[in-house]
Formats: sequence, structure tokens, C-alpha cells
Amino acid sequence: MCTPCFFIDLTGRLTEFVSVITEKVVTLHPFFTNREIIHTFMIDYLNSGTMRARVRKLIISLCLFAAVCVSALPGSAQRVAVKTNLLEWATITPNLGVEARLSRRLTLDVSMTANAIPLKIHDYRLNNVLFQPALRYWFNRPMARHFVSLDFVGGMYNLQLDTRRYKGDVIGGGIGYGYALVLNRHWNVEFEAAVGIARLHGFDWRTSNKMPSVPNMSKWALVPIRLGVNFAYVFK
Repeated sequence: MCTPCFFIDLTGRLTEFVSVITEKVVTLHPFFTNREIIHTFMIDYLNSGTMRARVRKLIISLCLFAAVCVSALPGSAQRVAVKTNLLEWATITPNLGVEARLSRRLTLDVSMTANAIPLKIHDYRLNNVLFQPALRYWFNRPMARHFVSLDFVGGMYNLQLDTRRYKGDVIGGGIGYGYALVLNRHWNVEFEAAVGIARLHGFDWRTSNKMPSVPNMSKWALVPIRLGVNFAYVFK
């Protein structure tokens, strides 16, 4: 099978797999049918307790996330990298990613970001929990030089912009481009950007008013799916 055909086929299978799993989870567990319950659980879990407890919860969550990703990798994966996005850290957003080689040209990158400490700048405030998988096609070899990607994002957000509040969940996808600068045998610096469309669902209200009792916002928007300067350690 030619490389473009294999890429399209793998993308289709991955999308189908995610859709089936999501449908099964929602069907089997009524908890997931209420977005507000999920959002409250995730955000409040990370932001509850003392500052030390928040950081501890987040570190444990990110470590468990990385452990699950690594354990789920196929046995044939010959190269694995663990990374973190420096731009996310600039906004006090801890994050962790795992990337694994699937073939001579393809890798699967899975990242997670979450706020243990809400970012506050004047009238700007942000809490989020995001899950970001991406399928990358490398023009040279995996984890070196130029690549294009098929990116997805899903998660919850709690955002305040001046006198407006936005709270809900987001799911979307898009395409991206990046470059991995190889520093030495184990260390890389990656530059990447991806744009696409996302569905925003949740609540939109003014801070002077009470939060609506039912979701009042549901729309599709053109958004940046991913923007990163990643520092990666490659296991060989």
C-alpha cells in the first residue's frame, strides 16, 4: 500500500475507533451524558484543596496519563519520546506528552494539559483540561526535521474575558505543520502549529449575572488546535 493511502486508511480507522469507544462509554455510563457534571468533576478535582494538594493531584494525574499511554503502545514501537510544551508552562499550565513510532514515516503523539493553578491576568482567567492526540507524517524519519499532522482536541474549559464568562467542553480537529530540531542522540526541540474547527458547547454569560441553568451556547468555530515549542527526550 502506498504511503498516502496507508495514512488515509490509518486515519479513518483511528477516527472510527475513537467514535465507537466514545459511544460505548456514553451508553454504558449515564454519568458521561451530562457535560456539566464532567466539567465540574474534572476542574473542581484539580482545583480543590490546598495549593500543595492541587499540584500533587496534577502530578499524579499526568504521571498516570503517561504510564497509560506507554503501556498502550504497540510492542513493535521502536522509538518513544516523552515531551513537554514550554509555551504551556509560560501560562502556568503543566503538560505532558508521549510520542511513539508506528512505521517508517508515521508517529502517534498524545498530550494532556491541565491547570492546577488558575491563570489570572487582570480580567483574564483560565482553567482547562485538554486531551490532544495527533497523527504525524514525517518527510525524513520519525522525530527528525519536517512533519505534517492530523490533530484532534477534546476537553473542558472555564474562561473569563473581561466581563464575559465561558464554561463548557470542546472537541475538534485540524491539520498542522512542525519541525523537530535534533540536538543530540536523545534530546529534541519541536516547533509546531495546527489550526482547524472545533465545536464549543456550554455556557456564555456576563459576570454581573448568574450562570444560566442550562447550556446556552453551541457552535462551530475556527480555532488554533495546537501551538507548541516542545522539549522532548527520545528513548532509543
